[in-house]
Amino acid sequence: MSARLSLGLLVLLLLTPLASPRAAPAEHEREPAIVLQLPPGMTADQVRELVTGLEGKGAAIVPPAQPNLPSEPVIHRILARLAQAVPKAPQLAELPARWSAALAAEPSSGGGFWLRLLGLIVGAWLLELLIRAAVPALIPRLRIRPDMRLDRAFLHHFVWLAAGLVSFIAVVRLGGGLIGRNSPLLIATTARVIDSAVTWRIATGFLALVLSPGLPAARPLYIVDAGARRVYRWVGPYLIYAMVFIPAAWLATRLGADADLQLDIAVGFGLIITLYKTAMFLHVRAPVSAAILVAGGDHPRLGRRLAAALWHWVFILLSWTIFLLAVEQYALGSGTGTGTVEAAGALQAVIVGMSLAWAAKQRFITEYGRHDQVRWWQPVVNRTVDMVVLIGGFAWLATLWGFDVFDPDATGATATVLRPLFRATITLALAWLTWSAIGGFLRERAPHHPGSPIDEDGAVETSMTRLATLLPLIRNVLAIAIFFLGTMIALGDLGVDVGPLLAGAGVVGIALGFGAQALVRDVIAGLFFLIDDAFRLGEYIDTGRLKGTVEAISIRSVRLRHQNGQVHTIPFGQIQAVTNSSRDWAIIKFNLHIAPESDLELVRKTIKQLGLALLEDPEFGQDFIQPLKMQGVADVTQAAVMIRCKFTARPGRPTVLRRQAMRGIIQRFAAAGIAFANPPATASNPP
Repeated sequence: MSARLSLGLLVLLLLTPLASPRAAPAEHEREPAIVLQLPPGMTADQVRELVTGLEGKGAAIVPPAQPNLPSEPVIHRILARLAQAVPKAPQLAELPARWSAALAAEPSSGGGFWLRLLGLIVGAWLLELLIRAAVPALIPRLRIRPDMRLDRAFLHHFVWLAAGLVSFIAVVRLGGGLIGRNSPLLIATTARVIDSAVTWRIATGFLALVLSPGLPAARPLYIVDAGARRVYRWVGPYLIYAMVFIPAAWLATRLGADADLQLDIAVGFGLIITLYKTAMFLHVRAPVSAAILVAGGDHPRLGRRLAAALWHWVFILLSWTIFLLAVEQYALGSGTGTGTVEAAGALQAVIVGMSLAWAAKQRFITEYGRHDQVRWWQPVVNRTVDMVVLIGGFAWLATLWGFDVFDPDATGATATVLRPLFRATITLALAWLTWSAIGGFLRERAPHHPGSPIDEDGAVETSMTRLATLLPLIRNVLAIAIFFLGTMIALGDLGVDVGPLLAGAGVVGIALGFGAQALVRDVIAGLFFLIDDAFRLGEYIDTGRLKGTVEAISIRSVRLRHQNGQVHTIPFGQIQAVTNSSRDWAIIKFNLHIAPESDLELVRKTIKQLGLALLEDPEFGQDFIQPLKMQGVADVTQAAVMIRCKFTARPGRPTVLRRQAMRGIIQRFAAAGIAFANPPATASNPP
């Protein structure tokens, strides 16, 4: 499954766009444009005021059409655009003055806005840390011990982080509503900054949850504590810096920064954060690579070894590609660059999230397997996480391309192809997971018996329960039913009319019924044999012609293992009667020939004493239901008196018990002076 997951990650990485593609309106759909000739001497503020007034009346500002000139290489156009924008970078120093001017134009803006906002965020952060530390101190049950199970430690750590995060969000949301209440600019700025701060704390909390620095008992990843601390120290500042860019870019645009200044901001922020990410990936390479290899066990596969060796170069290449494409969008005017940043962040989040989910799944399954006897759920959880991660990743990919597979009102290719295909995929995945759960549960509950149930003494294993006999058949029937229903529902999701298919299947079934009467007879006969509980797995039966221990039961036949090792496969339709030697109890009788002059009363008492002794035997006593005893004299001849002995025992080891009884009789008869009969001597005359 790790190979399939790696392949899915690679496909996502290759197919994911860096910005949502938007189709440009057709030429005939555009309204006719009105060209305005501006008087000379207009300032930039006057032009912005004019544009704002026109937009307020519903007018759309359209840039003038560019003449069809010979195409220039993209790199030359980008460099020319940067050469035009970089000299204007000193104008960024005017943004504080524009901020002050914008505040002066609004009523009741108040002073010290940034100080109050920063104090609110820092205070909420300190309160979060305080509550996070106070939770285990005030509630001893939530403390994390080094010997605690992973699931409990992880849950306790989650409660710590959630309590602190809720307090942070509550404080900044409530406090933000009190800052600049009468100023639209301050209200909008506060909302942007607080949204970024909340996103930062959520991302940091998730990072602390999965890395758990200082708490190895709660860490869901295969990474040592020193490595977890290093990754946390490097990724934490990156999250802070990354959350600053979006509100800063928005505020610059709100203050009237032109395209050149926006390009300067994007290039400056993007270059710094990309350089930091490059250094971060290089510094955390060793612990992350070690964690990737450890998660693969003692002998990681080639794909995992390659991922451990090359993952940081892949992310470095991806980071610089994102930066260059964002610069290209800003420089050439093909977009604002925000879509690129958001798409890049989503892409990295999905790739990292899928990897973390898979690694955490492996750790939890391994940790549970150490403590629990029942392990049937492990492949179910394994496959469920893989399917959720892969299907969710491809659904996100489709949404990023503009094909919302969750929209019931979607049209076009989304409605005709992607949504039906998505529903069919989910149906087949659910069918597969359902079968994995049911099949694994039944397989775990079915007792495992060896291929040859006859031991070296000839003892036959005791019969299994009726449920254990029926479990293989139940699994086969459920597998066929789940496969059939899943296929029919998936075809229905794809728009295929399943009515004719069902009718055709019925006709084919009738034809097969007439053409395979022997097969139908075997199946029906076997069904009634199982309903009558005629035999079970592990029981010794005699069908009249063949006999042996029931080793396997299929839909149409039963497989018997003879005590000499031969395997007999008998169709149910050929079985006329069944003699079961392994039910409830068995009476074992055998004869002894003793000397005619033997004392029969002494013989009876000796055999009775042996029977009582066998009941007390620690190895064989539990198999006896009634003790060994002498039944009486069966026959008298000139040379011997034949007496009959019997005992009642549980099925399974009658031959072993009879051998033990015979051994005891020989020993006790010798001690009591009871002689066995000698065969009569015969003389023959030579020819």
